[in-house]
Amino acid sequence: YFTTAKAFVAPLRYGAGVKGKIGQALEYQIPVISTTIGVEGMKLKPNVNALVVKISDPEAFAKNILEIYTNEEKWNNLHKNSEDGLSYFSIKKQEENIKEIFEYLIK
Repeated sequence: YFTTAKAFVAPLRYGAGVKGKIGQALEYQIPVISTTIGVEGMKLKPNVNALVVKISDPEAFAKNILEIYTNEEKWNNLHKNSEDGLSYFSIKKQEENIKEIFEYLIK
């Protein structure tokens, strides 16, 4: 499904931490449309890595879905920036975090 999808829509109303389904969509470089709760904890930049809407605004949510299907430039930008949205979880970033922990413990 991921390889044929034009966008990933995740109208999440509740949840905690990183949402694996959104991360997986970003891995496939599929533009993501979700709620503030859906992207919570992922450090995504609205309109850069994903389209983010308040769950209390269904009209804005629908507008973003339609826009991603009709605005090729926006789709291309989100597609291009998808991998960037995962940089916080990269091996390099985790390596840096571990080094910081060791440096802190050594002090």
